[in-house]
Amino acid sequence: MLKVRVLDHRDIKRNADRTIKQPTAKRNSLNNGIFRRKSPSKNVKVETLIQPEAEVQGDTNEKADLKVAATFERVFQGHFVDIPSPLSKLVRVFTSSTFTDTTVERNALMEDVYPALKEFCRETHGLDFQVVDMRWGVRDEATDDHMTTKLCINEIGNCQRLSLGPNFVVVDMRWGVRDEATDDHMTTKLCINEIGNCQRLSLGPNFVVFLCQKYGYRPIPSEILCTELDMLKRALRDEHEDTSLLDTWYIEDANAVPALFILQPISSILVNFNNKRIPKLQKQDAAAWWEAEASMQNSLRKAAKICYDRGYLTHEQMHNYFMSVTEREVIHGILKAKNPNEHCLCYVRHINNIVCAEAQQLLSSLRDERVPAKLDAANIRRSTIEWAGRDGVDTVFHADYIKRFCNDFYESITQMVNKAMKKHDKFRDHLFSEVLQHLCNALSVSNMFFGRDDELKAAESYIRSNSNVPVVYYGENGCGKTSTLAKIAREIRNWYDRGEQPIIVLRFLGTSPASSSIAPLLTSVCDQELRGTSPTELSKLFLHFKKMTTLATDQKPLVFFVNFFI
Repeated sequence: MLKVRVLDHRDIKRNADRTIKQPTAKRNSLNNGIFRRKSPSKNVKVETLIQPEAEVQGDTNEKADLKVAATFERVFQGHFVDIPSPLSKLVRVFTSSTFTDTTVERNALMEDVYPALKEFCRETHGLDFQVVDMRWGVRDEATDDHMTTKLCINEIGNCQRLSLGPNFVVVDMRWGVRDEATDDHMTTKLCINEIGNCQRLSLGPNFVVFLCQKYGYRPIPSEILCTELDMLKRALRDEHEDTSLLDTWYIEDANAVPALFILQPISSILVNFNNKRIPKLQKQDAAAWWEAEASMQNSLRKAAKICYDRGYLTHEQMHNYFMSVTEREVIHGILKAKNPNEHCLCYVRHINNIVCAEAQQLLSSLRDERVPAKLDAANIRRSTIEWAGRDGVDTVFHADYIKRFCNDFYESITQMVNKAMKKHDKFRDHLFSEVLQHLCNALSVSNMFFGRDDELKAAESYIRSNSNVPVVYYGENGCGKTSTLAKIAREIRNWYDRGEQPIIVLRFLGTSPASSSIAPLLTSVCDQELRGTSPTELSKLFLHFKKMTTLATDQKPLVFFVNFFI
């Protein structure tokens, strides 16, 4: 850690030719850890990288420009609060639906639209395009340990995290798997986690949903609070209902906090459920599971309704036993998502002359009330077609509908990507991205930091002292040096007096091209503080760096954090 005193960039801008005394401290080398120097500087002329436009068209543009300038300033000063996430290079879209409702549409997207979107993202913006369709090839093994739902939720999260622009299109993960097999709760949890990944990783779109005739399969939970399941069992016993199936399939996990009942893997009780070598035995165990699952489903729903009527459960807790996987995905992908109109699409398709009685009230509430209340009308597409063929949608009879659907899907996703790129264009600066990456790395590695009070107190004592000696923090691989250094960088502002405004320069060496060798490293560090063009010759670059470290006042401390791995 290297500690210096430096002038604020705005002070330098207003008085660029100001003469400052020569440094009196001895020369210090760049080391792992913290390095501080109290030293003023020679004449240095510095330019500010980002300034508001000289002529602004309207108050809105002026405020936007000032906000961008303030964001650049916060990043270059090393703040960890109110800074953007690094610009993603990925458009990752989670698609959600029920198994059989949208087979024709998903086939058309897979064959014609996704390749075109991949080419558009690559050629137009240099982005990678990915689609998550959890309904393709979810195997019985996922059903066995009740992981299907969990897989789906996980994938939605990936799309929201990674995607630029759209990130949620509801298309199901149920291709090649029975509804019952896909819709168990562990699979739902995986799906929800994946939704979160999409929201976290995607630039732009990250979730698209197809809501058609079916509400979707409603699985039993893979985990239930011990207190809640005990209450449900008591309610069933009060009604003289048998609870032996629940006792067999739900086993208490006392190590969980709070304690949980866990739905056991199917093959742990029905050992031939995955036995493909003996199809007859496998078929028998599969039938036994579906029968047991249906019975437990009815019992849990009945008990939940009783407990709700008695005031023991909230409506949300009761609804957990009636909810489909698709609705759960929509909740995480749209209803609970941040800025869903920038990232989500909903396709609603009606088929005339067909009434599907399956959970119609729940489907109508989700499709016609809850989603429209969260998404703008511009993000919802509605189509009405006539029944044709065996399954209602026929590739020949509905060719025009499928073509319009594919064209609209392509245009909607590309517009979301373009809009997201335009929004991020003002932050597409190489130096800004470099500095931001290291700040975000520090945030990431320090989020799970606990303890190390002695090290933190030692760092605080050093900051409050007048020492000019660099601090080196070293240890064996894996002992926590990086996370400790990141935690110190986040806490260091709290250790300065109120009138002092430290500037943090942080680099995790080897984590980016500009931090992988000495010349680009010094260039990025100098440009972060001086906002000028650094010399390319290495000897002059060393002098340029030394000049930067001599910009110092007691009110404007400059602290260097350099982390590398041996």
